[in-house]
Amino acid sequence: MKNAVANHLKKRLVELSYPESVEVQFNFEENQSNGVVYIGDLSLQDTLLILERLLLNGEPTVDEIDCLEAFLLIAEEVDLNAFTIVSKSVLHNNHYSEVMSFNDNFEVFNFLYNQGEVIRSGLGDDLILAWVKVCKMIKEDALQLSKQLTCEAERLFQAVSSESKVLEERETANYIVKYSEVPVIDHYDIDVFCEKLSHIDIDNYLNGKSRMTGFMAEVINKKTSETLGMHSIYGVTIKAEDKNYGGFRKEIIHHAIFDAKERINNHAKNAA
Repeated sequence: MKNAVANHLKKRLVELSYPESVEVQFNFEENQSNGVVYIGDLSLQDTLLILERLLLNGEPTVDEIDCLEAFLLIAEEVDLNAFTIVSKSVLHNNHYSEVMSFNDNFEVFNFLYNQGEVIRSGLGDDLILAWVKVCKMIKEDALQLSKQLTCEAERLFQAVSSESKVLEERETANYIVKYSEVPVIDHYDIDVFCEKLSHIDIDNYLNGKSRMTGFMAEVINKKTSETLGMHSIYGVTIKAEDKNYGGFRKEIIHHAIFDAKERINNHAKNAA
């Protein structure tokens, strides 16, 4: 499951103009600091793409437009990593985004000033103001995305069943037939399954319309509590409010009863 979630988070970052080289880290273990962070370098071109996304998604102010135009001048002159996003050690009970730090690269300005052209053209102060604005916008975006991706990762984990729940239990004179929903995460290679999911499936997990689960039927000897027959299915995607649980009940119970009959018959043959 972790690989599937990591792949989703990485894809989301790339969609939001972050480079593929960015490394995603997250933790959703019980009693631990939970959340998503990402680390890596942003080149000036990467930063420019992020700025364009931010400005296109809202109504840019005159200052923001001036900032982008000034930043274009920087991007045309140098090809250095503009920012480095790093993750500090995780603090207990802190949201992950609160332990992300952000380093801007002042070598860019050293380079520009050494060229002399910036000062002569009177753009030095404008570029510094633009740089301050860019730093603020990129940092705010990085932290906001950390929170947004944390919510998405939580919804993906919650969409996968992690607890057992008896859905139906019937008794005969000698046997108990039990039908249960089971933790899919303990019995199934979810990462392999998720590779085959469509964007629609993932979206339905994220918005709570669907979930992934597993089902098991057991035939149990009432006298000895021995399981005589069992059948299960894992990695099933069903609608979140589906009270029929995907319609698998009849088939799974049938196979479990067949399995029990086979075992009982074999035992009788061996005892004869």
